[in-house]
Amino acid sequence: MTVKLPRDLIVELDTLFLRLSKGDVDERGAAMSRLISYEQAGKLPLESILEMAEEDNPAVSMYAISALGRSRNPRAVSKLLEMAQAHRAGNALFLETIIDALGDAGDPEATALLLEFLGIKLGWKNKLLGKLSFKKDELSEEEVQRRDALALPIVRALEKIHDPRSAEALWMLLDSDDPLVRWHAIQTVLKCELTEFVAKLRGFAEHDTSPLVKEMAQIALAKLETIPQHLDN
Repeated sequence: MTVKLPRDLIVELDTLFLRLSKGDVDERGAAMSRLISYEQAGKLPLESILEMAEEDNPAVSMYAISALGRSRNPRAVSKLLEMAQAHRAGNALFLETIIDALGDAGDPEATALLLEFLGIKLGWKNKLLGKLSFKKDELSEEEVQRRDALALPIVRALEKIHDPRSAEALWMLLDSDDPLVRWHAIQTVLKCELTEFVAKLRGFAEHDTSPLVKEMAQIALAKLETIPQHLDN
């Protein structure tokens, strides 16, 4: 690590990273809590965390990736976007950690890349909503499975970012076979106040097979139906 830190902090960090890598559940939890307290106290400079994100030790790098998201710093977001591109075909758990961090950062700069991972490009007009579908015939079975596996972490991230530009993706994610994806998609629709989804949400509120999804749709409707809809919907 090129960033100069106090020697006692370096020793402490080495101990904490060792516990993250080889400790039991309680030791890993305590180490993570200690590291986060250092972040909150400003004892871990952003430069150090940026370097940690490139460590070969996966426990260290995954901690640092999450820390970058918590920092909500534009430089951290740029680093996370760079890493997401670099690892888009790599370890799925590692990529999911990066996607979660982008959600925690809450920066709309991440929206375009997250949608791209689902095969969606920004720029489609709202009049196309409901007519879009995943083009699975253009992808291998492995690519389809990988994209489907990313749907949940991506919709969780979009939920935190609150970017209405994700509407095209949400329309399709609401039709996911996974009730957790549908639940988070409805949450995102609510947080972005996308009133064009009201009619679709009524269907979920009445007929969805998951009680949790039905309840969330009812909650979303109670809020969205009080908001005037756009004249062009």
